[in-house]
Amino acid sequence: MGGFRFARDRRVRRRAEFLAAYDSGRKVHGRFVTLFARPNDLGRCRLGVSVTRKQGPATVRNAAKRRLREIFRMAALPPGVDLVIVPKREFFDADFSAIRADVLAAVERATRSPRPATDRPNAQARRPVRH
Repeated sequence: MGGFRFARDRRVRRRAEFLAAYDSGRKVHGRFVTLFARPNDLGRCRLGVSVTRKQGPATVRNAAKRRLREIFRMAALPPGVDLVIVPKREFFDADFSAIRADVLAAVERATRSPRPATDRPNAQARRPVRH
């Protein structure tokens, strides 16, 4: 049974690592989750899950973390990135396949490189907002 364990080297563990993902990571909203992706120099993908107490009692929060870890374990994710996932309220009523599809789509959007401005239509029409 040890082969299915979620190893320490695949987890985002320290508060500073979570804060770095929140502050300098790429933020992507999905239907059921908000995902923060930040490159790392470790050569492997790591997962951090943040479920707040306002989302339910410990049993509900732990079930959410187990579901997200299972998606992470089963998926072929890109190496060298830290993923921090924050479930939304809708997460807790959704079925596993819908959550899995949403998380994998969010990971895909977060880890692909952005298109250059010249490839985007109307790139010149956008001006920075001045405050």
